[in-house]
Amino acid sequence: MPEGFIRREAVRFKSTGRLGEGAIRLLLPDSIPAPAALDTLEAVQALLHRKLGYYSSRIASHRWLGSPQGGLQVRIDAGRVTRLGQLEVKGASAAEKRDLLELCPFGPGDAVTEKRVEKTLETITRFYAGRGYPFCLSRVSGAGWESTGGLALVLSIERGRFVRIGRIHIEGARQTRPEVVRRIAALAEGEPYDERKIERAAGRLLNSGLFSRASRPGLSAGADPALAEVHLSVSEFPAYSIEAALGSGGGGATSGVAGVVRIRLSNLFGTARAASINWQRPRKDWLSLQLAYREPWLGQLPIGLEAAFSQQVRDSLYTDTGGRIAFNSELTDRLTVGLGADYREASPGSETYLAAENSTFWAVTGTAAWSNITRPLNPASGFELSAKAAAGTRRTDTGGRRELRSMLGMSLYRPLARRSHIMAISAGVGLVSRGRSAPEQIPYHARIPIGGVLQTGQGATVRGHLEEEARGRRVGWVNLEYRYIIGENNRLFAFYDLGAAELSAPALDYPAKQETKTWRTEWLQGCGAGLQLESRLGLLQLSVAFTPERGLGEGRLHLSLAESF
Repeated sequence: MPEGFIRREAVRFKSTGRLGEGAIRLLLPDSIPAPAALDTLEAVQALLHRKLGYYSSRIASHRWLGSPQGGLQVRIDAGRVTRLGQLEVKGASAAEKRDLLELCPFGPGDAVTEKRVEKTLETITRFYAGRGYPFCLSRVSGAGWESTGGLALVLSIERGRFVRIGRIHIEGARQTRPEVVRRIAALAEGEPYDERKIERAAGRLLNSGLFSRASRPGLSAGADPALAEVHLSVSEFPAYSIEAALGSGGGGATSGVAGVVRIRLSNLFGTARAASINWQRPRKDWLSLQLAYREPWLGQLPIGLEAAFSQQVRDSLYTDTGGRIAFNSELTDRLTVGLGADYREASPGSETYLAAENSTFWAVTGTAAWSNITRPLNPASGFELSAKAAAGTRRTDTGGRRELRSMLGMSLYRPLARRSHIMAISAGVGLVSRGRSAPEQIPYHARIPIGGVLQTGQGATVRGHLEEEARGRRVGWVNLEYRYIIGENNRLFAFYDLGAAELSAPALDYPAKQETKTWRTEWLQGCGAGLQLESRLGLLQLSVAFTPERGLGEGRLHLSLAESF
C-alpha cells in the first residue's frame, strides 16, 4: 500500500454508473491518506448511489498509478437499481392504509431512493397531524429482499395522543369581532387539531384584505393535555377609506381630465361585510356610478353574496344601466369561485344609433380566482389568476341573440437579485361574441374597453392613453413593471404597457358614425414611471405615463390619494 497522501484531483474514475465523476469528487477531501483512500471512496460512492436507489454498488477494481502523487484509477460497479416490492404500514386502520398508499410518492416497481423514503415518512406524519395527532412519529421498522429482487419495506406509525384545539387567543383585532377572526382563519375551538389549518391561518387572514399583518399562530399547552391553545396576532387595516384620483394631459383630440372617487367600507361593524361607492369620470363625455355590497357568509354556510348596481352615461354614444348578483365560495385557501346573474339595459345616444342599440341583456355569470399573494398593497412575490365569463341573451328591437363574454387575467410578482427589487407582470385577454360577430352585430357599448387606468377586470389597461381610448371585440394586454420597494407600502416603479384590440372604427379615439364592415387589429403602447408613498394624508400614488407615438409632451398625469379611518 503506498504511503503519503493523494490529492482528490489525482483520483480517476473509469466507470461511475449513474453518477458523474464530478459528483463523487465533490464530496472527497482535498487530500486523502493513501492507506485510507479505498475505504473513503467506497463510503462516498455508496452514499451517493443510495440516493439514486443503488444499494449494491461497489468498487470493482482499482490501480495505483505509481506513487500517490501519480494518482489512483478506480472502476465502480453500480449494480442494479433497487426497486420497491411490497410496502406494509403498521399502526394504521384499513381505511387509513388505503389513503396513505394513495398519498405515498412511490409504489411497487419504483426506485427506492432515500429522498422517496423520507418523503413517504413526512407524508404519513402530516397525514395524522391533520387529523388530531400532532405528535405522530413514523419510521422504517423493517426491510427485506423478496424473491423477485424487490425490496420489501415495513413502516411503523406511533400516533401519540389525540389533541383538540382549545381556547383561541386573539391579539390586535380592535375592530373585527373575535368570532369573525376565527371564521376567517378557519379555526374553531373544540375541533381536532389540524396542522395544515394552523399553517394556513395567517395566509387566510392576510388574503381577507382586513389585516395588514398576521403572524403564524403560536401554540401553547393548556391545563388539559388533550387541548392545544392557539394564539393569533394581527394588525388591522382601517375599516373605511376614501380614494380620489385625477388623470389629466394629452393634446388635441386626446386631451381630457379624468376623475375617480371611491368610498370603501370594508369591515362594517367588525363583521367583514363590505360596501362601496365608485364614481368615475373617465373622460369628458362619460360618467359612471357603481354601488356594491358584499355579505361574506350566508348564516353558517361558507357562501358569500355580492350585489351591485351600475350606470354608465356616454353623452352622445349610449347609456348602459344594470345590476348583478352573485354567490361565491372559497373552495380552498387560495381558490374562490362564484356563480351569478347579470342584467343590463342599453339605449343609443343621439349621434350613434348605428353604433348602439336599444337592448336588454340577461346572462349567467361565472368567476374563478386563485391567488397566493398575501400583501395586496405592495406584493413582493406571488401569483394570481382570475377568470370570468358570462353567457346570455341580448334582446333588441329585431329579436334575441346569444352573447358570450369572457375575461382572463394573471399577475406575477417575482423578486430579482434582491428582495427590494421586484418584477411585476400582468397580462390578460378579453372576448365578446354574438352571432357571426360582425361589427354591425356587436354595438359599441357591448364591446370591451381598452385604455388608461381602468378599474380591475373591466378591460385592458394601457397607461398613457385616455381611460377609454377605444372598445373592441377582442382585446389583449401585457403590463411590465419594475418596482423598487422602499417601505412596507412604499415603492418606486417604472412600467411599459402593450395592448391590442380588434376595432372597427378607423379612428382610435372616436367611433361615432365611422364603423367599417370588418375588424382590424390596433396596437397601443404606453410607458412611464411613478411612486407610491404612505403619507400623513393617506396612501399617495403618482405616475406619469405617455405613448411613444405622442411623446412626453402629450403624456398623462395620474394622481390618487386614499385616506383610511
